[in-house]
Amino acid sequence: MHIAKIKLRNFRYFKETEIELSPTVTLIVGENARGKTSLLESIYTALYGTGFRESREEQLVHWEEESALVEWVGDSQNQRSLQQVVIKRTPTKRVQKQFFINKSKQTYRAYRKQKWGGVLFAPEDIRIITGSPSRKRDYFDLVLSRLDPVYKKYIRQYKSALRSRNLLLVTIDNEQELAKQLVFWNEYLIERATYLSTKRQEYVDKLNSHNALNDKRFEIIYKQDAMTPARLSGIFTKECSVRRTLVGPHRDEYMFYLLSPNKKDVGVFGSRSEQRMTLLWLKVNEITILEEAFEQKPILLLDDIFSELDLHNKDVVAGLVEKYQTIITSTEDNLGEVDYSAWQVVRLV
Repeated sequence: MHIAKIKLRNFRYFKETEIELSPTVTLIVGENARGKTSLLESIYTALYGTGFRESREEQLVHWEEESALVEWVGDSQNQRSLQQVVIKRTPTKRVQKQFFINKSKQTYRAYRKQKWGGVLFAPEDIRIITGSPSRKRDYFDLVLSRLDPVYKKYIRQYKSALRSRNLLLVTIDNEQELAKQLVFWNEYLIERATYLSTKRQEYVDKLNSHNALNDKRFEIIYKQDAMTPARLSGIFTKECSVRRTLVGPHRDEYMFYLLSPNKKDVGVFGSRSEQRMTLLWLKVNEITILEEAFEQKPILLLDDIFSELDLHNKDVVAGLVEKYQTIITSTEDNLGEVDYSAWQVVRLV
């Protein structure tokens, strides 16, 4: 499946626009602040029903309007379908979303059952390699939630239950009463924590079984902070003192290593080029795993990454875009030596 056309109304920067996309590579060219990233985000929203930026979702709607529309035509084996995502701003500064396939209203779950997929490459993704443990967990949780609906449900339930447990630790001073109140939440959290940790380890094992990219080899070490009855019992007194939960998947860590010529923690000691190559390896595997899981090729969304890549890494990306529908954003200046003569070019002015 590829996106043949996308139409936007009141989506972020765009009042109204319609763009036809190539089944191979479309290059979106424009100066800064012309909406290149917003256009990529609209495609991401079309596929997943949500944006990829960290800003609040009501900001997907143009600041002068109350609702936005993302409409796209999908083409699969010469059969076309019309999909729509409607985003409405509410008085509480939240959003309501409606999903349609061929003008028939769908639940979000039914919309996502179509298993459209996309993989985003953006300059800020380097923080997956170099950033905080929470930034790394967020990335893996996002990918695993796409692959596994149960994981998506359990990570949401785990975070909600963790807040409830922490609230009890803050508000109840009597340790005997607190212990009674925590029994339910401990059991509830342990069940979900066990599932989350198992799936995280399985995904890391899959990545490590395909650890090469060109002449480099990589490894991820997953440090699990297991939540078990014994561990919770053993740190109960300390948790009463600090008034927060001290074990569990919310404290897990991921570390990235370059194995050749010597094993090195890339996030801490790697050069910028090595960190970018590690990120490319991670994303290449994400593409492959999504393709296997969804049984169709994901769409690649490349947000102004050529300014961040050296020539070797650009060659890796060039090899990727030949295999998938790809939408790339860039300024003219950042294209450098990239040969885009065979690509469809859309200029934003």
